[in-house]
Amino acid sequence: MVRFLKLGFKTMLALLIVLLAVIFLWPEKAYEPYTPPADYRERAAAYPVPSMPADWTYQYFTASDGTKIRWGSGPTTEGQKASLVFIPGYTGTLEMYGDVVAQLSERGYHVIGYDIRGQGGSDRHRPEHPEKLYVKDFSVYGNDLAGFMDALPADLPKPRMIMASSFGGAVAVRAAGDHALKTDALLLLAPAFEPNTAPYSIAQIKLMSGLAKLFGKSKRFGPGMTVWQPDSEDMTLPSDCSSNPDRLYLRDVIYTQKPELRVGNITNNWLSEIIENGEIVTQAEYMKSIDMPVTTIAAFNDVIINNDVTKAACTDGFPNCKLVVPAGTGHCLTLEDDIVFKALWDEADALLERIQPLNR
Repeated sequence: MVRFLKLGFKTMLALLIVLLAVIFLWPEKAYEPYTPPADYRERAAAYPVPSMPADWTYQYFTASDGTKIRWGSGPTTEGQKASLVFIPGYTGTLEMYGDVVAQLSERGYHVIGYDIRGQGGSDRHRPEHPEKLYVKDFSVYGNDLAGFMDALPADLPKPRMIMASSFGGAVAVRAAGDHALKTDALLLLAPAFEPNTAPYSIAQIKLMSGLAKLFGKSKRFGPGMTVWQPDSEDMTLPSDCSSNPDRLYLRDVIYTQKPELRVGNITNNWLSEIIENGEIVTQAEYMKSIDMPVTTIAAFNDVIINNDVTKAACTDGFPNCKLVVPAGTGHCLTLEDDIVFKALWDEADALLERIQPLNR
């Protein structure tokens, strides 16, 4: 998405010319995954990837249309204070979050991880091009999550919480608004209600996406988008997404080692659906219907999403929402340093305190 936001087109006319060229002149290329150079693969092999706890196991939930959704969890043990379902953001895969799971487990949570359809170890939308995300309607993601929460064992530690990042946060809110979602609270980490499309307006991007849909090209990558490639070959640099190089490159390292987990850049369809979903879930009546305790943690410097929309959803939308903005953070909150992690888990504990009276 960062590459999309930094495209150098000067005018809307130039954007439309590129789009029309894609539509009329360029056939869709057959899938060809990127092969990193040998020296990058060597550095990736040496990059520390936190392992999941030894007792972590993966399972599969079957969605209503037959899609297999991968999820994982550790064992249920005596004294766990709550169940916490963690949902990564766009391109996230559970293999990236061994330290997240470990730290939350140490806090006393029974942690459950959830790979959104099309990502991680879940079924891909298009087997012939596994790096592309595509759904006919964003509500499919919410339906999946609601069905999954319904299917979880009834004897899991209570209360239940969902902690969801970015794209995952948008999915969690859609599930909570469309269904009687079986969770007692939402912990939203930089939820993606509206992408930052500067220098273009949302209206201009919707026009582009609408033309792609009109001409049957929704399944294509957006202009300038392609299959996965590393964000940077120098894995010592911070970025606008996270100031912590020790976690920032986990996705790229894992994608290098396990190509089957890769997700590429955004498609016309995904961009259109994330924008439309944001317009739906930020309507006043929709947000008012989600009256469970919510904590929204917004990044201090977010170049990926419109932070004003994220903050307003908490302060002016959800009836019972606490807004937190940790200093110095970027959009990728789950790839920040341990100081930020502690702040996140402290907020999880504070959210738990807000819901416990409802479960006594």
